[in-house]
Amino acid sequence: MVSALAVRPGLHQSHPDMAFRRRLLHTKTAFYLLCGYLIVQAFQIPLLAIGPSWALWPTLSDVFAGLLILAYLADQRHFKGISGANLQILRSLTLITCATLVVLVATYTVRFVANEVGNSRAGAFGIFQIYRLIQFTLIFRVAAGIPMTPKRLAKLAKAAGAALIVLLMGLAGTYSSLVRTRWLVASLPSDFNTAGPWAYMAHTQLRDVGTIGYNHAYTAIQIMMLLSLYMALRAKENRTMVVVLLLLSLGGVFLTGSRAGMVAMVLFAAAYFIRKPGMLAIAVVLTIFLLIGAGSLMDKLDINVSQTLHREAALSNPLDPGNLSGREGIWLLSLAFLKVDPLRWAIGAGPGSAAQLGTNAHMLFLHIILESGLIGLSIFGWVTYNVLRRLRRQGAVARPIFWVTVAFLISSLTQETFYPLPSFGHFLGLYLCSLAIILNTGGRRQPRAGNHRNPVLQLRANVH
Repeated sequence: MVSALAVRPGLHQSHPDMAFRRRLLHTKTAFYLLCGYLIVQAFQIPLLAIGPSWALWPTLSDVFAGLLILAYLADQRHFKGISGANLQILRSLTLITCATLVVLVATYTVRFVANEVGNSRAGAFGIFQIYRLIQFTLIFRVAAGIPMTPKRLAKLAKAAGAALIVLLMGLAGTYSSLVRTRWLVASLPSDFNTAGPWAYMAHTQLRDVGTIGYNHAYTAIQIMMLLSLYMALRAKENRTMVVVLLLLSLGGVFLTGSRAGMVAMVLFAAAYFIRKPGMLAIAVVLTIFLLIGAGSLMDKLDINVSQTLHREAALSNPLDPGNLSGREGIWLLSLAFLKVDPLRWAIGAGPGSAAQLGTNAHMLFLHIILESGLIGLSIFGWVTYNVLRRLRRQGAVARPIFWVTVAFLISSLTQETFYPLPSFGHFLGLYLCSLAIILNTGGRRQPRAGNHRNPVLQLRANVH
């Protein structure tokens, strides 16, 4: 029998000592809340119009996140076991949150004294960012402190897979108009002054968002995040099921009409198939059957995808200003904003200050410079490098999360993927939660040639 203790702390043996048994017992509620948090990622629409702003209206994710944090605060001593990788990232998140809070207070105190125009709106978005950073950091801390066993990993995989399937079904429903988006926001106000962008779902059939929200880019990256987590934690080495879900997700991202999401999804799929060329043949056969089935169903439901095809076809010439949906003008506006005060290039204009432009920068790196300067961009680059380095060290179990992170960074050239904005809801929370789970699995480096088994599966075999 090979002992599971051969791996680094994080994934424990099947017959742990009494102390670990107590940890498992005392974190049982938190673990099932974590499963719930993953499942409700399929539905990101606010439940009720409660709160000072539409951006803070509570979703199911907020409910489960709150319960998860309360479970942690009620019994912190049983969440102390945290891997070295997670501890380093937690420190980085804490530093970023505290620094953002200090800069927010300092910046807007000065602006308030100077009575600058736009202070109130920008300050509100800055406060929102602080709220999300604190919430997501706590979610990461709780997930990192929950002890994992093979059975728990299998349940998390099922939760991620279930959420992905429900999300894809919801997207198919809104795209075909079988599910009306106005039904999804029936409990919310429908006027734009109160509901902000949520009102679009009440007045227009947003076919490309599913049950996620008003931003199709959010829907696309949510699909990818759930898919990559399932692939990392899948209970069995069922490659056919993985290929099926990957192809369905590819189709789902296509339906969102998000071109940045489509590029990221294609890159992610390529990273998978390049290491498993034998699965490409299965993928081709499955694609043919899926296309035939989808084509027949679309004919019966009279679904027209020509508009989506035309939008995605713009990827053939991505540098054409006409295919950038106005981003070229937004980027120029952002650069002009920075030129007004050269100091902004160094330290930024403060959290939430992009709101003064009336729009986000539509490029993650430019958006970071707008609000945090090149100093903030350097910190982001350092944290991102460490995350990728840690994921690579985890070996095969973390490979899906590694490659989806790379794909998201590429998609960030035209959107603010890793930024706490209202339009991306709980995506950053889901990403950090997934990261904490993967870095808590005690993965190993890639096995030597001839042994390509998934480390999680290998551990499952070894502990019995």
